[in-house]
Amino acid sequence: MPQSSFTASGLITLGTNGEKTQLAIIGGKFSSDVRVFVGDAEFGLKCQPSESNCVEPNNNLTLNALGTVITLSPTKAQIRDIKHILITQGEAQPQVLALTAPPPTVPKTKIVSPSPLIIAAGSSKEEKLAGVNLESIKKIIDFDGKELFFNVDKDDKNLLLLQIPPFVTSQTGEKQIKLIMKDDETVLFTIVVK
Repeated sequence: MPQSSFTASGLITLGTNGEKTQLAIIGGKFSSDVRVFVGDAEFGLKCQPSESNCVEPNNNLTLNALGTVITLSPTKAQIRDIKHILITQGEAQPQVLALTAPPPTVPKTKIVSPSPLIIAAGSSKEEKLAGVNLESIKKIIDFDGKELFFNVDKDDKNLLLLQIPPFVTSQTGEKQIKLIMKDDETVLFTIVVK
């Protein structure tokens, strides 16, 4: 086996930000002369443009200290219609790995109807709200930090039943409630009490 031999045992799509897709290649004995080809784009370790065999400045990859994980972030254009990537290192036998599709993007949670919710002063009732990704809601709190009771509809995950207690409608005006997600992100929703 040549001195530059390596193993490439897996390729994982870590995620995408819309412009780039982050990939991780798992293997062993990767060295500083490893190259990854994504279609026509060549990725290598960061180097000076004057060095021989240097890759485009935006096509850098990273290699962990143990030489077991490579990460790279090809652009949307570079990865479009690509089914496999090619890994080379010195004179070792090149290896090919299948490219998996990135995980689907989870839409941001939001209430789309009614928007805003208009409710009579002093009333207490259950309101049906329609939205996107409602099953990601961990809790809903009002403008004073009190938790509000809610249920996501079992049959239609785009519907939420929110109990509006009297303390929310005791005074007229526009109020913001907070939808707290399972990842602790917060989405605001407006209630107008008339």
